[in-house]
Amino acid sequence: MRPLSVVSWLICLLCSVNLMGQSFGAEFVDDIQFPHDAILLPSPFSPFLIGPYAGPDYTIHRGQFQMSENGIPCCTFEKGSGLGFTAGIKSFITLGEKSYLSPRVAYTRHNGSFESFTEEFPFFGADDTVENMRFRDELSAPIPTFAADLFYCYRIDSNLGLYIVGGPAIEYISSAEFSKTETIVGPDGLVYLNGGDSITGGSNVVRSVDIDYIDNVSRLVFGARAGLSLLYPLSETIYLNPEVTVSLPVTVIADNWRMLEVQGTFGVIFGL
Repeated sequence: MRPLSVVSWLICLLCSVNLMGQSFGAEFVDDIQFPHDAILLPSPFSPFLIGPYAGPDYTIHRGQFQMSENGIPCCTFEKGSGLGFTAGIKSFITLGEKSYLSPRVAYTRHNGSFESFTEEFPFFGADDTVENMRFRDELSAPIPTFAADLFYCYRIDSNLGLYIVGGPAIEYISSAEFSKTETIVGPDGLVYLNGGDSITGGSNVVRSVDIDYIDNVSRLVFGARAGLSLLYPLSETIYLNPEVTVSLPVTVIADNWRMLEVQGTFGVIFGL
């Protein structure tokens, strides 16, 4: 009887462990398969998304570039900044459960304001003595571009629909126009005889120069962008898409002049 009792006890124990394992396994599987309520999960369900976006573009100009007048180097500009805008269209193509490929094209206006170093120019002053005129130039350029980017997007927060994005960027500079203001800072009493409108203010004389073109501009500029993007669904086919990106330049525009951009955009994206 004792061996039979031991066997019976072991059978009961194994059955209990099996039932407990099935119960625990069911709860574990349920927890893995359904971590969130499907209604509250703000992850995009459409395999292809597309829509417009727009926003401000703040450009930081780094480095130097030199201008010339009638083939003669006249002034060197260093650094600068400007607030412009960007507008375009983007799409999101599903790669996996948490990743998208996002090609986009945009028009951007990189406004820039620059100031040159103080230059000196010799002239004949009183009693035909040689004196040095000191002048400084200020340059303003819109720098319009057409851009094409290809981003890889990876979801880092399913509850918010937050993605980290990044990829290569190509910009084509469609115009190198600029306007320039030249200011005589000394000595006192100098005026322009021709070549522009003279405006005397205090001890300075200012001449406005007509629209001209920046020398030796490289039309194609290559770089990389990275940032954060939010895809929040209003419905199964409409998403709000605020995004912040920073661009890092790889190639120069002219001489060693480069543009670093910070963009904050807002888009409305539609699922197809």
